[in-house]
Amino acid sequence: MRGWHPRHNLRGRGRLRAVGAGQSHQLVFTDRIIATLIALRFQLPHTALAVLYGVDRPTVTRAVHEVRPLLAALGFAVPGHPDLPLHTCPARRPL
Repeated sequence: MRGWHPRHNLRGRGRLRAVGAGQSHQLVFTDRIIATLIALRFQLPHTALAVLYGVDRPTVTRAVHEVRPLLAALGFAVPGHPDLPLHTCPARRPL
C-alpha cells in the first residue's frame, strides 16, 4: 500500500494508526477557551493553569496554541498582534 505522502513511501510501510486515532483532548472546548483567555490576559504561566485544571502543562500549552488563531480570526486582540481590533460590548444605556 502506498502512503499519501512521499516520505511515507520511504518508510516501506503504511500508517501505524488510523487518521484521528491520537490522544483526545483532556480539556473541553470551553475550558480551553477560558484557559487561553486567562493566559493572555493575566500572563499566568501555563504551569499554574495546569495546576488549576488538574492537567499537565503541555495540555494547557496545546490548548493555548489551538485557541489563539481562533481568537485572532474572530478579530480579538492577542499579544504580538497589536493591529487586530479588540471587540468590546457596546455601552449600555441607562434604563
